[in-house]
Amino acid sequence: MTDIVTTIVNTPYLILPVFVWLWGVAKFPRINLERIGVGVMLTLSGLFLNSLANAFAPYAGQSWGILFAGVFSFLAILADVLGLVILGVFCVVEAVQMWKF
Repeated sequence: MTDIVTTIVNTPYLILPVFVWLWGVAKFPRINLERIGVGVMLTLSGLFLNSLANAFAPYAGQSWGILFAGVFSFLAILADVLGLVILGVFCVVEAVQMWKF
């Protein structure tokens, strides 16, 4: 299950540069990179918090270790999900605004 979540979370880092490059090459209207950047930063912070949760994993047998690992893991999942939602919503909104008649 962890591999599936990691793949889903890391997918925007593979797709977004190609998406921005193709958008620029096709001479489409300019996209709002600030909004999309918020989603990327949230997803990056989720990856950082996930690494903190992994750092406290060896201490999970103790009460304070499980607390830190659980809190960092929860915040990482929250940041990843919010980041991906923001990325998806703003990409769709920009595309709809561009193509509406």
